[in-house]
This record gives sequence, C-alpha cells and structure tokens, in this order.
Amino acid sequence: MLTDLYQFSMSYGYWRQGMHEKEAIFHLFFRRNPLHGDYVVASGLSEVIDFLNTFQFTDDDIDYLKSLKTPCFSADFLAYLKMLRFTGDIHAVPEGSVVFANEPLLRIKAPLMLCQLLETPLINLLNFSSGVASLASRIRTLVGNDMLSEFGLRRAQGPNGGLTASYAAYLGGFDATSNVLAGQRFQIPVVGTMSHSWVMAFDSELAAFEAYASVMPDNVVLLLDTYDTNIGIEHAITVGKSLKERGYQLKGVRLDSGELASLARSVREKLNRAGFYDTKIMASGDLTENRIEELKSVEAPIDGWGVGTYLSTNYDQPSLDMVYKLGAIRKNEHWEYKLKRSDNHIKTSDPGILQVKRFCCDKKWLRDVIYHEDFGVTQSELNSAEKSHDLLVPIFKEGKLVYSQPTLSDRRNYCLEQVKQFHASKSMNYSVKRDPQLMALKQKLMEESVW
Repeated sequence: MLTDLYQFSMSYGYWRQGMHEKEAIFHLFFRRNPLHGDYVVASGLSEVIDFLNTFQFTDDDIDYLKSLKTPCFSADFLAYLKMLRFTGDIHAVPEGSVVFANEPLLRIKAPLMLCQLLETPLINLLNFSSGVASLASRIRTLVGNDMLSEFGLRRAQGPNGGLTASYAAYLGGFDATSNVLAGQRFQIPVVGTMSHSWVMAFDSELAAFEAYASVMPDNVVLLLDTYDTNIGIEHAITVGKSLKERGYQLKGVRLDSGELASLARSVREKLNRAGFYDTKIMASGDLTENRIEELKSVEAPIDGWGVGTYLSTNYDQPSLDMVYKLGAIRKNEHWEYKLKRSDNHIKTSDPGILQVKRFCCDKKWLRDVIYHEDFGVTQSELNSAEKSHDLLVPIFKEGKLVYSQPTLSDRRNYCLEQVKQFHASKSMNYSVKRDPQLMALKQKLMEESVW
C-alpha cells in the first residue's frame, strides 16, 4: 500500500485492457547530480530487498481498496491483487556504489501492472537514503580520519526519516549515531553523553561534571558551553585530574556553540598545558558541510564532529531528482522500445534495456558508458588495455532473491573505497556518456514519435 493512488488507477486500467501481464522494463535514475556534489552514493537497496520479499496485499488492504468510491475497483481485480506477489527480475547497483546522473540505479523487468505499483515505493526507498549517504560521504572526505557522529534524530522527518538518515549516514562514512533504535536495528555504533539540561539541573557546572564522572567514569565527554566555555574547560580539567587519580581518563570535551575555531584552539592549549594530550575536542551545533570545510581550512584543532539537522534532513537538497521511466514493453516475442519525449532534453528518457559499463585502468576509473544490453557496447569504445565491469548486478530473478548481501560494515567500507577511487580518477577527465548505438536508437524513436 506504500504507493500513490494513481498507480492503482493505472493498474486497474491495464487489468481492464488485458495488458496487466505484459512484460515491461523500467529504469530508476536521477536526472541531475546533487547541488553541492558531483556524484551520488546509492543507498536503500537493503530496504528494497526487504520490501519485495514481503510484497503482498493483506485482507485489510483489500477491504480498504474495496471501500473506495473513486476509483471503484471490481471484485475480480481486488481478488487478483490479493494473489499478487513480486515475480520479476531486479538488477541494481550495490549499496555504496558511486553513480552519476542518468545512470540507472535499478532496472526492473516484470509484468506491467506490477512495475507500475512498485514505482512509488522504489523511488521512496532509494531517493532520500541516497541523498543522505552522498552528503555523508562528502563530509567524510572533508574531515579525513576525524570522528563523525550523526546527531539528527530529534529534527529528522519523523521516525522513519530518522532511521533512514542514521543508516545512510553510516553507509556514507560516518562512524556512529545517537539514534539508539538505529543502533539496535542496524548494529551501528551509538554515542552520546550529556546535554545542557544535565549541567543546568545541578547547583553548579562543576558539580554536574563531577556527578557525571562518578556515574560513568569510562565515558566522560563534558559539554563546555552551557555557561562560559573558558570557565567550562577549567572545570573539565579539574574533573579530569580527579579521574586520573581513580585510574580513568577524560575522554573528551564538546563545543556546541560560539566561534568554534578560536574556542577549540584555546581549549586545546589549556588541555595540553594540563597534560590532557589525549583528550579529544568534539564540535557540534548546526554544523554544515561549508562550516566544517571552513574550520578544516583554518586547521581548527577539532578531533570529531557531531552533525545533526543538516545531515539528517539532507538540508540543502532534501530530495534527489529521481524518476522511474518505461524503457521497453514486450510485444509478441519482441521488445518494443519506449522513451518519454520532452522539449526539455533532460526530461527525454533513454529507451531500451539499459546497463552501465565502467572502464578502468591501473585502478583508476576512466569513464562510464550507458548502453543498451541488446546492442552491447560499440567496438570503438573498447580498449584491450582497459578493464571494465557492469554496474547493475542481479538482485532478484523471477521473484527469487539471488543476491548475497554484504554486511552493513562491508557496504560502508565499499562506499569509502568507491569515493576514494572517484576522487583519484578526477584527474583522468572522468566522463559519463551514452553509447552511440543507444543514441542512434533514441534519435530514431524521437523522429518516429506518435503524438
């Protein structure tokens, strides 16, 4: 039921026209790279797999659809829906893959009606997740090996948005989340110590720090800016010395507001002077990609970053320009290729059965070629000195899962390696192009379009 009403309306129309079991091929892709990035990290495939493995309509679902007056579905159609399961093929790029505009993240071959019903959920499951994972990967590139924590649950777009953001942030390269449910569900490391309310609940800041250290001496990260950061660090050092005497250490301090560069320098100087060289300085408080870049550019002595609202809402671009277009439909024994035509060339879709081949040399990417599987890659695109592989891999075959999914930790490592390879390949004038045979087919269909 996670779909739009017009998907049911079209599905009913296909069923009434006897077209519902015609085999069709659709592609899911995004038209433009993100506003502040030049690639996308594919995320959300694990949710797609779970969704398709359990795809069916319950009695309650059928009763609800039966209750609708507009459109009014026939009893035979509803009975057909009740028996419907996912029976198609899915090819998709593995989670953590770096992909670019117009390259399919997913290709589905299934009965036309089933493809139609799946449009909305497939976009929903991949769109936001891929956006957050892409932003997270860019922040990871900015900070190098610094600690990165996702702190955005409170301001995320509802519980599901918060869970998706925590998952995608980790896939994109973050180290941990404050989201306990995400930690439980996905086995992501969880982090968190105190807020300003803890400090304010005690008679003094020093008393609050001492109380916290007595309760959790092995995880003491003290928040310095409830009142005055310069005084807060002195109180933290006092508590740190007490911890040392008891055989523990002051793990870290956190700055949540103010002029972070100068405050971090002052705090670092005072910690070092007191012998707390290993105490980490963490920064949080409405951090953005640009703000982190500025702080890194002035070499602010910050060891870790807690990124909240900006990351968990994908603030600059909450949605990718992701679409789902028909590429081919079975007519008798042959495929009839389809495209969506538009005066806006970016909205004219690619016809056929699409695949993407990535060419590499000496572990550097050279180019991606979007091509039609029935035609293959044009000979002139091939070079014996280069290696290549297809990005879309089999996930489902005739409704059965055929893909062995790596662990989330392995997917995260794969993402980090993909992003690293992308940046290493920029100097190679890396490009994405369509194969000449695909372009010729596209031009032919545009000229033959029936209006």
